[in-house]
Amino acid sequence: MISKSAFCGPSTPFIFCRRCFLNRKLPNPGKPPILPPAKSKMYKVHQYKWQDPSDVPELLWRRHVYNSAILSMRRLFREEIGLKNSLAMGLEEIKVAEAAELNEILALNEQRNIKLAEARAEREKMAMAQIEEETLQEIERKLDWEHANAEKRAKEVLETIERSKTEYVTRENLEQRVEEALENPQNFDYAIDLNGVNIPNPVPTKYVHSVMNTPSIYEQPLDYGPPIDGYTYKSARGRQGHSKGQRNRNSNKPRDGEEQGSEELDFAQS
Repeated sequence: MISKSAFCGPSTPFIFCRRCFLNRKLPNPGKPPILPPAKSKMYKVHQYKWQDPSDVPELLWRRHVYNSAILSMRRLFREEIGLKNSLAMGLEEIKVAEAAELNEILALNEQRNIKLAEARAEREKMAMAQIEEETLQEIERKLDWEHANAEKRAKEVLETIERSKTEYVTRENLEQRVEEALENPQNFDYAIDLNGVNIPNPVPTKYVHSVMNTPSIYEQPLDYGPPIDGYTYKSARGRQGHSKGQRNRNSNKPRDGEEQGSEELDFAQS
């Protein structure tokens, strides 16, 4: 009976592989290194493929850079080793020298920071002084403007009060203002037709007591009244003249030779 220790040799993996049905053969043993090469292979020289001519300059440059870097590193290492040997410094002395150099660099950096901080503080001080001066000037300009504006408004108020005594309508001069408005009637109405022609309203006639006032032309039909500034009103029938209503109103007027009521005529003339 075969024990498990029989499968613990160097060929154990291959045996297990064969048991796994992989059918992998064991490789043939090669030639031992102590044997010389065969006579058929001894003088056989392998001819490698020539390099592409376009890549030769780049490869030469890379080799030059690599060799230069190696030479520089070797020179640097030689200098450091020679310096250590000449000074006869150990590891502790090197650490102390490096710490002293670091402290010196930190001190220089601190001095530079102090100078920069002083310069920055001076600039901030100058900027604050300039801002304060500009703010004071702006406040002064604003106060001057407010003072001038207050004087101007006070003057306008006084002028308005003085003008109100003579121009404004009050209870005392109400009757006088009404009479002036009746004596000087004004009308600011106007119209624009489809062609863009501005049709002004004629100056209204003075108000006559107990007589009906003539309405505005904008409250009348287009065929009412005489033409104004070359603008002719046409009736609905396509002819110039007054409308039927106007003709009816005119027919009610007394003809030549007829007399009006004496009371109405005297009152109108008064």
